[in-house]
Amino acid sequence: SYDSNDWEVSAGSFAHAAFGSTEFLCYDSGCQINLPALEDGAEYRVSSSAYELSPIHEHARFLETASFGITESSLDVLGASAAINGSSGAISEHIQLQMQTDMSSHRAFWRKRVNPRHPIAKDAGISNHPCYTFSRWRSFTFDRNDIDGDYEPHYLNVIGSGPYALYLNGSFRTVVDDFWLTKPEGYSFDSEFDYPICASYTQEWIGGYLAIQVESGECVIVENPRVSITGFEASVTGYVL
Repeated sequence: SYDSNDWEVSAGSFAHAAFGSTEFLCYDSGCQINLPALEDGAEYRVSSSAYELSPIHEHARFLETASFGITESSLDVLGASAAINGSSGAISEHIQLQMQTDMSSHRAFWRKRVNPRHPIAKDAGISNHPCYTFSRWRSFTFDRNDIDGDYEPHYLNVIGSGPYALYLNGSFRTVVDDFWLTKPEGYSFDSEFDYPICASYTQEWIGGYLAIQVESGECVIVENPRVSITGFEASVTGYVL
């Protein structure tokens, strides 16, 4: 029993092994329980103890149960308030201030500090906004979602004669000076032709493989280029993360 409350069985395996599901029966005049029989020579003893918490320990216990953790600065604030209002008043004031503080996101706090590399666009594990500190950006242009993210055909358009503006299904992606790995001899791009993606994979790094089909029906390997919009800023209508 503590703080004049009813008697109760202590927590832990020892008390559970001794009393099982047996509980104290309490009335206005007191409490009773049938104690298990003891071994020869053993005896029960009733003892009592009392202790007091120092103010800083009381504040630490409160913060341990009412916040995400104890900090020295929060203990200092509570201590300064307790010197004026007492411990109860300081705790009450702390709760009022917390109720008046704008709500923050624990998930946003976590994401700013633990954000794994995401090579493809996903809703989970990324910052809430691309301009936030610690947001992650990939530097290569094409990923697997661009190639096999759905069942629709994918076409690459190459505009210009160098530098080239690359469009995937009509959406601007990047501008490059050149991006061949296996260029057919004497071949030049046709700005009016839709080059089908002819392999269901792409290598997700700068210089990785991307296979396109040229007018002759031959599949050729071009490089996965670096993202760049230099000189084509007006072509960008959105960002893909």
